[in-house]
Amino acid sequence: MTVDPGRRQPPHPWPSTVAPERRKDTSSEAATTPLVKSIALGSAVASLALVALAYAATMVRGTAPTWAAWFMAIGTGCLFGALTVLGAARADRPRRSILRSATLIVLMLLVPFGVALWLPAEQASSPLVLGLPLRAAIVIYGVGIVPALVLPFVYARTFDSLTLSAEDLAAVREAARQARETS
Repeated sequence: MTVDPGRRQPPHPWPSTVAPERRKDTSSEAATTPLVKSIALGSAVASLALVALAYAATMVRGTAPTWAAWFMAIGTGCLFGALTVLGAARADRPRRSILRSATLIVLMLLVPFGVALWLPAEQASSPLVLGLPLRAAIVIYGVGIVPALVLPFVYARTFDSLTLSAEDLAAVREAARQARETS
């Protein structure tokens, strides 16, 4: 395998090595995948900026301002969705399921955090939910337990369409073998 220095090489060997009979007509998808990845990367950077601002404001003031908790919740939720899209988006695969999964992840994080932040602070006489104050229960069960119950089903549902097939894996191995031989 010779590399022409004037020709731009694909970042990964497998999108260009998928067997032609397995490729779908992805002309519109392939054209929009870099856009989707660019948007996801921008979202990840913006999310990290929100988290950094929340931390910085807390360090500078010595106490967390009210808006810092919202920045942290929004930044954390959106970061997980953006990283999901960046990690799973491929030019030769359907992207709707990836975007739906990422949206589900964002909502599963933002809703419990948002509800917990929106509710008033508990009093000593406030009722407990499964042994926890209401806001703590919403965060622990909503962010910890519910995703652990839902996301495995999402993964199982999308596994065949989002993972490498036997032909894709063979093509990747062949490209790696050729790369080792030329270097």
